[in-house]
Amino acid sequence: MDYKHLDLQRQGACETVTLNRPRQLNALNVRMMGDLGHYFRALADRAEVLVVVLRGAGRAFFASLDLKEACIDAMRRCPQPIISVVQSLLADMSHATPLGLRLTKEAMGHALDASNLEAVLALEDRNQILCPQGEDFLEGARAFLEKREPVFSLTCQEN
Repeated sequence: MDYKHLDLQRQGACETVTLNRPRQLNALNVRMMGDLGHYFRALADRAEVLVVVLRGAGRAFFASLDLKEACIDAMRRCPQPIISVVQSLLADMSHATPLGLRLTKEAMGHALDASNLEAVLALEDRNQILCPQGEDFLEGARAFLEKREPVFSLTCQEN
């Protein structure tokens, strides 16, 4: 889909979404909020994208933080972690296994709604058991020992 005010750039398993209304300091309008909502909802079917970097064109990330409920909900529910670039700070998470990234994003969402610390720790325990069970975990370990980039399966299914 073509987005009027979003520029997408893919590099490996990382996709950068640039808010592109620099003259308006990337203030969100109805069209941009709709585009963002559509983009983040569609990520559920794009397992090849492991990490999303969200940035603003020009000198401002957002001039307005008036994000509507639908846009925030879509961002929270998409399975990929979202990294917001402020003052050109960027973290590279593409070396993590696809399952590990998805479980981390899921845990962060659940932690916001958790009633207590014990519930969050139980979720973390679950994730620590699930992560090393897949082939991607073994590939990551082999790549580390062989001093090379890992080649993950790009599937995020739990075993």
